[in-house]
Amino acid sequence: MSASSSRREPPARPEEIASRWRESETAEHYAAGRWRGGRPRERDPRPVRACLETLGVRDATILDVPSGTGRLAGALSRFARRRTAVDVAREMLARDSSGDARIAADAARLPFMDASFDVVVSCRLLHHLGAADARRSVLAELLRVSRRFVVASYWDASSWHAWRRRVGLRADRGTRRAVARRELAADVEAAGGRVIAVRYSFRFVSQQAFVVIERRRSVDA
Repeated sequence: MSASSSRREPPARPEEIASRWRESETAEHYAAGRWRGGRPRERDPRPVRACLETLGVRDATILDVPSGTGRLAGALSRFARRRTAVDVAREMLARDSSGDARIAADAARLPFMDASFDVVVSCRLLHHLGAADARRSVLAELLRVSRRFVVASYWDASSWHAWRRRVGLRADRGTRRAVARRELAADVEAAGGRVIAVRYSFRFVSQQAFVVIERRRSVDA
């Protein structure tokens, strides 16, 4: 084990993670500069669209959590009859100009009844949850409010960047964690779902990957 990996920080608690996004400067950065330019802007919307197209999603009620400043709103609009944006940070929601419903809430404690949405989309959340029990808790909540499908991103441990961090060739990124596909599948199973597809932006190069999850007991319309 490398020196850098042996001194790795313990997984952050959900409340510690949430506090980082409640700063106005962070919201402004995400709204104005974080995804500037064509390639960064499409980094997540493109695979999300591909996942929803594969599932044949049309005219659906979609929960976008955490929605941030509304970066996925345009991509989801072609599939959604209604998009509901949820984020723990009101500062992020205030910069979402999509006009969709916006609710401040924690992804681990969603204020919705079971099976409230046709599809739940969760982008850039799971890699902040280093502990398996935290991932499983959030995944169970996402599945609870979905009628059938969840599309979620995670950091892939088999990627080049993740390998470089493990061997100490690249600085660790604080509390953010990559997980193996098999480990994530086990988390999904424990949460009450099953992985039916995985989509990579650039397999083994990019850490960011998207998993398509089906609720084991889907709810008929």
